[in-house]
Amino acid sequence: MRAIMALEGFMQSGHLHQRNHSATFTTKNSVAVFEQLDAEPTIFVYRRDDMHIAALVWTDDVLFAFNRKGKPTYERFLKEVYGKRWNFKRKGPVTKFAGLTIRRNRCARSIAISLADFIEGMYNRFVPAGHPIRSQPAASKDQYDKIALAKDAAERSQMQSKPFLAGCACMIWVASTVRGDLSIYVVKLCKVMHDPGLHAWNVLVDLIAYCYYSRAAQLTYYGHPSKWAAPAEFLAAKGDHNKFVSNWGLHSYVDSSWNTESYGGYVTIIFGSPMDWGTKLIKVICHSSAEAEIGGGCIMAKAYMYTRQLFAKLGVSIDGPTPAFIDSEAGIAIANNVGVTKRTMHFLRWQHYLRWIVQHFYIGLFHIGTKRQLADGLTKVVDITLYRALYKLFFRSS
Repeated sequence: MRAIMALEGFMQSGHLHQRNHSATFTTKNSVAVFEQLDAEPTIFVYRRDDMHIAALVWTDDVLFAFNRKGKPTYERFLKEVYGKRWNFKRKGPVTKFAGLTIRRNRCARSIAISLADFIEGMYNRFVPAGHPIRSQPAASKDQYDKIALAKDAAERSQMQSKPFLAGCACMIWVASTVRGDLSIYVVKLCKVMHDPGLHAWNVLVDLIAYCYYSRAAQLTYYGHPSKWAAPAEFLAAKGDHNKFVSNWGLHSYVDSSWNTESYGGYVTIIFGSPMDWGTKLIKVICHSSAEAEIGGGCIMAKAYMYTRQLFAKLGVSIDGPTPAFIDSEAGIAIANNVGVTKRTMHFLRWQHYLRWIVQHFYIGLFHIGTKRQLADGLTKVVDITLYRALYKLFFRSS
């Protein structure tokens, strides 16, 4: 007997399913042929005149979005094309997707995304009974500075019974989808994933306990311009507020820490709430704070260009350079001026990427004071006052 489908569990089954599933959207049919985005192959779009339909595929779940004119075509596609190839169950307006809880308020013109249920399950799985709930992510900076590899065989043996890898994997998902305020904490824990010490386990459990304490936190995106606040520094520098509004309040904060290990961090905001963020180790020894800031700016710029390409494929265009706020005047000068100086002649080629992005008008850099640099908490463990400012940026309506 010849099998006509890949058996589940075989090495190629996932690949073959994905290929066959994608073909359902892209193969010629009488209803709608979707375009699979090269920037993000899990997204399929169909556009014709004023008709827009998009599909996001997550393993075996599909999330459809469409405008009013696209609804009849969407219904036909499900019935006449997709339904003939795959057995599926319609769940109505989305409330759950990939572990996320999604709430739409049509009156307030808002969409809120949270991970409360996932975090509760994570807490029950990893936090021992009786462990105290934490009201902040870190008791002190020293708590994270002391994270280290297992010091000997005895400690390594003790760690074998601790689900450190699974706990870190869950925290990576949490920090990547909703809890961007915890990025630096997760990055520091992941550095020892291959051989963690007992202290790292204790720090991880405390972090999960804090996630449980703040599990109601949600990202809220608003459809009304009154909720898209432009930073005061942008208005003081006579930035184009009309373009700021026409671009749905799109802007970024970017910062870096300058140390033996320098981290770059950024957060990009749209519709009044963070859309993208990240913390990444800058893989060169930075010789100055300005070099560290340029490294962080390059990390932000690369992520922003991906976003811009994705928007373009979705039929959305960005008008003019997007404002990005950085607390380094030297970094702004380096990015805006061509050529090199004695202080920048050692920069590697990738460190000049931010300059290219700025001089081609994709991004405009604006100076912001260190105390108002909200990306600061993505590059280092900050005190509770600065952390709460970052938390408020992410979850202002929680």
